[in-house]
Amino acid sequence: MIKMHETFERNLQFEMGLSSRNPTKLHPSAFPTLTTAPAEANERQKRMESRSKKEMLTTMLKNTAPVEVIQEDEVGEAPQMAGEQIIDEKDEKILHLETEIQRLNSVIGTLKKCKNEQLAEIKRLRISIKTAEFHRNNLEQKLSCIFANGQVGYKFK
Repeated sequence: MIKMHETFERNLQFEMGLSSRNPTKLHPSAFPTLTTAPAEANERQKRMESRSKKEMLTTMLKNTAPVEVIQEDEVGEAPQMAGEQIIDEKDEKILHLETEIQRLNSVIGTLKKCKNEQLAEIKRLRISIKTAEFHRNNLEQKLSCIFANGQVGYKFK
């Protein structure tokens, strides 16, 4: 895969600010294309998936009914007279609670996945910030070697 900086010839006059135009020229071996690089498409796909998961999670949380809390006396011993009816009601409550637990576990799994994706994105952003700072410092150093302190409008640290 040919990267962007490898496909174009460098124009040092423009990079140093000595020229107002940047006539970018392709290398003879470069092949122009309109498709995005797979890495860019991959990141875009991940962001789209993350966005859709967040939207799905918010709609799930909005559409769910509040969880019913069972009081201590409801779980206690059943009266002997209407035993079967109370047992059936408790079985329904237990079944409802089990399904609610499963739903909450799936929400937790989705949240963990989103958290991991966001941590990975933060890591990628920190790397890109460090790279940008390195290039800025490198450019500042080169400019300070070429020009005197008063010639450049930007004050270096």
